Amino acid sequence: MLFSQSAGAWHTFTHPLIVEAAYNALPVDIQQAFRDRLDDVKRGSIAPDLLGDWINHEIDLHPSIDFSRPESLLNLQATAAQVVDELGSGSSSAAQRLGEFFHYAQDHLHPLHTGNDPRETALLHRQQEQQTYARRAELPQFADPGIRRWDQVMAWAEVAIPRANRLYSPWVEAAVAETDSFPLAVKAFHQAVADTRDLWVSLWYQAFPEQARMHLQLNRTALQPGQGVRMTVSPSMPALDSSPDRVADAITSPAIELSWTQITDGAVLKTEAPVLINNQTMVDAPLIEGDYRLTAQHEGQSSDVLVKVRRQPFFDISTLAPLAYVLEARWPHSPMHFRQSVQPWDFIAVGGCRDDPMTELEEGIASPFIPGDFTHLSVYLGRDAAGRPIAMELTDEIRLPEITQLRITVLPEGSDEAPDRLGLPQVEIGYQHCHWRWSRPLQPADRDAVADAADTLIATLQRHWQSDFPYQLPYLWSGQLLDRNVWLIDDGLELGANCTDYWLSVLEEVAGVCLTGTRMSAAEITDFFQTDPIGSKTPIPDFLNPLPFPVTAKDILNLGYTIIDPPPHRFSCDGTEETGLAFPSRFILSPDLGQSSFLPTAAVLPPPSPWWALIRQLYQRLQLGLQVPQQP
Repeated sequence: MLFSQSAGAWHTFTHPLIVEAAYNALPVDIQQAFRDRLDDVKRGSIAPDLLGDWINHEIDLHPSIDFSRPESLLNLQATAAQVVDELGSGSSSAAQRLGEFFHYAQDHLHPLHTGNDPRETALLHRQQEQQTYARRAELPQFADPGIRRWDQVMAWAEVAIPRANRLYSPWVEAAVAETDSFPLAVKAFHQAVADTRDLWVSLWYQAFPEQARMHLQLNRTALQPGQGVRMTVSPSMPALDSSPDRVADAITSPAIELSWTQITDGAVLKTEAPVLINNQTMVDAPLIEGDYRLTAQHEGQSSDVLVKVRRQPFFDISTLAPLAYVLEARWPHSPMHFRQSVQPWDFIAVGGCRDDPMTELEEGIASPFIPGDFTHLSVYLGRDAAGRPIAMELTDEIRLPEITQLRITVLPEGSDEAPDRLGLPQVEIGYQHCHWRWSRPLQPADRDAVADAADTLIATLQRHWQSDFPYQLPYLWSGQLLDRNVWLIDDGLELGANCTDYWLSVLEEVAGVCLTGTRMSAAEITDFFQTDPIGSKTPIPDFLNPLPFPVTAKDILNLGYTIIDPPPHRFSCDGTEETGLAFPSRFILSPDLGQSSFLPTAAVLPPPSPWWALIRQLYQRLQLGLQVPQQP
């Protein structure tokens, strides 16, 4: 953003709402300490808007010639230090100062204070903050994920501010298009409450380290029976490291004990003693629905968080809001990182995925047998009422017959990604373990065709999702060793599909959109298994191996087996034909897709060095009195 005389991110009176929600989520001892001073904290949280120090309210994570933004980080650090000193000394101004710090921190958490899009005019900005405040009664109750304690404000900022910036471009795009952006405000408000509470606890324990204790934080608060959740433990010791870029030291002791207690009757359903890796571990929710207290104990201290375990019903896909998603993209074998704006009905291809040690089963076991760098494909659909980015995919996991294969996925949008366990109609996925990530949209004419057929398309996806549309192995073999013919299958949606031809078939059959150049012939597939450095050497999994001893696909071909093309696919659009199987790497290169939409490079938190202030002053003097553009 550019400078302005009104640096409001949240409406001025939204800050006390965030403070009060954070107060209600504090540990009881800290709540009691501020019971008579909460109004002072609230008053402090609106004071910075009256000071006129707008430079301390915002930060541009994509700077060009504007060197002033890091001053806001210096102000955050300085104000936090004042808070700790005044709390520790019992100063009467401590609560007011704490509120002022919260205001600056919350402004840095508002997406519209983290970028510099010229479309974000002062009028647009004010309208967005006013709309959020006007609809404050619609903001859902804070779902507490538990506490994460930070020993350094900069350690928090390096995680929280780039995370907020993920919503910047979608918010500006929605505002310019006059699309309802409230789901983004809901997500940002919820995160602001969580971070305000975490900072409150962190500063208190820095002022009174003798009171510090262990805390738990989960990466999701509403769990399905048996669903995995990533737990982060903040240690009970005071700050040991003064460097600005570290969270509290990791607990690596296996002596931490976890228990799930049902709140209604106090029954302890299960206990476990996981080993923490970098302060984190993955645990599974109980299999029985109910309200639970997850408790961790370590060296005589304990901490807990309330968790609701419920089966999530199928929701109406048509209610998703047409709000964009920002993909951290990378083209195969390129050192360059990109940001792409992903719109509803855009395609996301991923590849080079390695197993995540926090999950109990590797879904990508078939990836080495998929030709090309990209091995999986999904379609982005929009955001739900909580602002979560939603996509749909067809998983190729076929080992567990009880799992849902066509499923809704919640895309990652933060630094603490946690891929979900298998088998659920709705899962949360991570992209950090995938080297290659790329998106492409439909051509404008095809996008119009999809819009015209949107009702039927959504109804089709809804029906397939709720009826557990199956994954189909794309080949057929009789199982007789003397039968050397392996037939490829390209039959649309008749008996199921794979992650690529599902979308090809749905778009063609329902919307009349034909995408060419997505298939590989039997000869090309044979060449892949004969010559590819990975594909030729990867053993066939036991559950797919037709022989009683380990073999690779190359071994099978050398034994005289032959891959045979399916009948040509005739496109309904123009009658042309294409033969073979569709794969993600061919799909993402289809000449019928549009050009990817790129955003400024990934957000980077500028270094909080005093030299930046000097550079800014020198730069401003070189402007020879030229007016600096104004914007909130």
